[in-house]
Amino acid sequence: MIRVLALFCCLVMLSVTGPAVGIAQACGLKLNAKANRVPLRSAIPTQVHIFRNSQSKSLSRALEQAGHTVVVVENIRQLKNEHGRTVVLADAHNAAEVKKHFSEVLVVNTTESTQKTLHELELQLRSKNKI
Repeated sequence: MIRVLALFCCLVMLSVTGPAVGIAQACGLKLNAKANRVPLRSAIPTQVHIFRNSQSKSLSRALEQAGHTVVVVENIRQLKNEHGRTVVLADAHNAAEVKKHFSEVLVVNTTESTQKTLHELELQLRSKNKI
């Protein structure tokens, strides 16, 4: 009985407020739809090494969803013989060490934001491969 009364009230409110107002709003409901942040697929999937830190889990998950192969490393010694299409994501301190030891590897500095880091990675990959 209460549901029937609520439906009747909604229909009355809808007729009073006009067709431009949605049924949910006429019933006093506020609906907010959040957009899903689905990462886009990378134009150049590559092997990415990231140093383990507080954001490495979320960053590695986002990189894998974008199509990259992710390797999480503890320190620079685990980067032996890395070359070719390998990318290293590192903070400022680790980035300087990687550049010093591996000149042929593309090094991208990480930021606090996973989305900004992914965007910077894509820009660097596109400029390196001229896409």
